[in-house]
Amino acid sequence: MLTLGKIHSMKAFALLLLSSLTLASALAQQVHPITVPLGGVQQVRQLDNDFFPNLQTLEMPHPAGTLSGKRSRGFQGRTQQDSLVQLGLAAPPQMSLNFNGNLYNFRTPNDNDLAIANNGQLVSVTNSIIYFYDAPNEQFEKTTSLANFAASLGYTESKYDPKVIYDPEEDKFVMVFLNGNLDSTSRIIVAFSETNDPLGNWNLYALSGNPIDNGTWSDFPNIGLSTDELFLTFNTFTNGSVNNSGFEEACIWQINKFDGYNGDSLETQYYSGLNDQGKAFFNITPIIGGSGLYGPEMHFLSNRNLHSDNDTFFVFTIDNTIANNGQISYQRVYSDQHYGEPPGALMPSGDTLDCNDARILGGFFEDGIIQFVGNTVVGATGRPGIYHGILEGLPSGTPSIQLNIISDTVDLAYPNIAYVGTGPGDQSAIFVVNYSSETTFPASASFYYDGLGGYSSLSTIKEGISSVDVLTSPKERWGDYADVQPKYDEPGIAWSATSYARSSAHFTWIAQLVRPFGVDVPDQPTAVAAQVAPNPTQHQVVLSFTLTQPEQVSVVLYNAQGQRVALLLADQIPAGTHQFSCRVGHLPAGLYVLQGRDATGEALFSKRIVKQ
Repeated sequence: MLTLGKIHSMKAFALLLLSSLTLASALAQQVHPITVPLGGVQQVRQLDNDFFPNLQTLEMPHPAGTLSGKRSRGFQGRTQQDSLVQLGLAAPPQMSLNFNGNLYNFRTPNDNDLAIANNGQLVSVTNSIIYFYDAPNEQFEKTTSLANFAASLGYTESKYDPKVIYDPEEDKFVMVFLNGNLDSTSRIIVAFSETNDPLGNWNLYALSGNPIDNGTWSDFPNIGLSTDELFLTFNTFTNGSVNNSGFEEACIWQINKFDGYNGDSLETQYYSGLNDQGKAFFNITPIIGGSGLYGPEMHFLSNRNLHSDNDTFFVFTIDNTIANNGQISYQRVYSDQHYGEPPGALMPSGDTLDCNDARILGGFFEDGIIQFVGNTVVGATGRPGIYHGILEGLPSGTPSIQLNIISDTVDLAYPNIAYVGTGPGDQSAIFVVNYSSETTFPASASFYYDGLGGYSSLSTIKEGISSVDVLTSPKERWGDYADVQPKYDEPGIAWSATSYARSSAHFTWIAQLVRPFGVDVPDQPTAVAAQVAPNPTQHQVVLSFTLTQPEQVSVVLYNAQGQRVALLLADQIPAGTHQFSCRVGHLPAGLYVLQGRDATGEALFSKRIVKQ
């Protein structure tokens, strides 16, 4: 049987090398047990009289590298020529319910993040607004500021960088945001909802942003959940850091999530001293589950995201819970293509949008495979694009990464990804991404990946109607982040929070996205001429096709819902005209698709069949 692993690994397998190193012994003196008491309980329904306090610095430093404010199409980020994926070989996702999200609070970037419960209660966060929405009834419920939400903790410093996540096993929410930017004031505010009602009680905790008293503060949060625990990752900096001049290291918090849901003191472990051959990691991203949570282990990814040209990724695993003495290890894995720090994206105003760096912005783990995304510079063109990584070989074996570079006629940045498969073996995903160009105002889009190498074209979520002009410099900020989360009890559906520009600033747009289902999907553009007969058919179908050169061909049958029914052929086929037949009499009546792909996963042909 031709698996996803075989499809994605044939071309790259011989090129991939692995250096596997274990950090467990080196970290024995760098794991810090910390107990954090409950700081308070907040009921959102009772919040009122919100002043929405906000501090906006109009001359913001670059958040990662040191690229100049403007660029031309001649920018040379790296000379590596990419093998770009072809868009349009799959049907695009459909957009259903969609609407304006969080209020604009005169803050840039707005740092979109979102979570939706199985009951349809939705929480969307930005700098520095929390927005509550009842999706089933299409009803706005409440909005409040981060400062008002955490007022009972007594910290008066600026609140920023919010993250929110839904726990489908416990049917509850977790929210995280930061307070202060000095070693003496830095706090990580962590809130656990007591139920699936986000307007009810939340248990509030304040973790130190300087927990080992080394004169640093915490920034750039990421969040992930396992079946048992909450994981937070941060970069730490010394006071006064500008453009990462004071970067110290990336660290990980491991937290018993049940303590938080119950309102007990948090039992935690704080991992510091993480490095590769003496070089500290910069940004570590937790990889969440695809169709649901996994555990007790948790995977993380990092890379050399400030480099202009690199092929190195790092795969971390914490193998067990705090109570069971979990240990952290990592492996260095090389991808088959390179990535690099992107330049700014163009806008019609002539200013640019900061694309930051090439860090991993999101990912999921499903059926032993990690899919992940990030920003990159595209080959010698110097344009901002994105990468889609597919990592196989976990939890045991030799990991390998296929890195697919995605570009378009517009500049792309800040992707995210959600699993929308409908069962085992289905690696389908929906992406969201920001885009702009010298003739296109900043907007957002989605596209679909069929799990077998086919990507749809970009489908606009929300068009922009102005350029962004908030800062005094010619380099403006994106949204920055976009987010998309599966609706765990409705396979194939995801919800997103993205940015679009109006009134010279970024605003949030929330949308429900649905993977392509149904019978209204036309035959996809094909590289190889192919015909099927008879069609409709009752018993047998004959596929005729012509190859101009020898190819390793796989022929797969799909049903109308996009689910793989059977692998019918996987063989090296010579050049020339061929006929392939198969019996379909045992199949239920309906529409099916016969699709052929080459060894790299590129679609050769796609033909619809009506089974009577």
